[in-house]
Amino acid sequence: MRKISFNEYNKKRKTSKVDLLKVRDGLEKKSNNNSKRRDREKRILLYKLAKKRREKILKKSGEREYKLIY
Repeated sequence: MRKISFNEYNKKRKTSKVDLLKVRDGLEKKSNNNSKRRDREKRILLYKLAKKRREKILKKSGEREYKLIY
C-alpha cells in the first residue's frame, strides 16, 4: 500500500470537498433556461378556452353538484 503524506491527503480532501459543493450548488439552483414562459394574453386566452370547455362538458345541477353532458 502506498503511503500518502498528510499534505497530499489534505489537498485531495479539499479538492473533493470543493467539487462536491459545486455539484450541490448546481443542483440547488433552478435553471431558468428550460422553463417555458407564456405572455399574459396567451395565458388569459388559454384560461378562457378551458373554462368554456368545462362549461360544455359539465352542467351545474346544485350546490357542489355537476352532471356530465355528452
